[in-house]
Amino acid sequence: MVDLGGSAVNNLADNQQLFGLVPGSTNIFAATYTVFGDIVKSQYPKLVPSLDPVADILDTSFVKQIVASGGTSSASEADLPKFTPASASTRW
Repeated sequence: MVDLGGSAVNNLADNQQLFGLVPGSTNIFAATYTVFGDIVKSQYPKLVPSLDPVADILDTSFVKQIVASGGTSSASEADLPKFTPASASTRW
């Protein structure tokens, strides 16, 4: 048996974490977009000759406005990844 996970949704705290809006956090969206965009650009230069900067394609103002208008991330914590090691009985 392999646990493949499933669907998920992001709450406000998850979005703040994703976009680096929590003090001390990293903009994970920007990092992923840049890394994979650069890979696609290098592998398919004729199809993707350039990549728009993340500042031109990402608008987090709506998340900031929700927080500023009293939306709170304290009602629900961000759903951070949790890793558990496989037991000896689940190894190949």
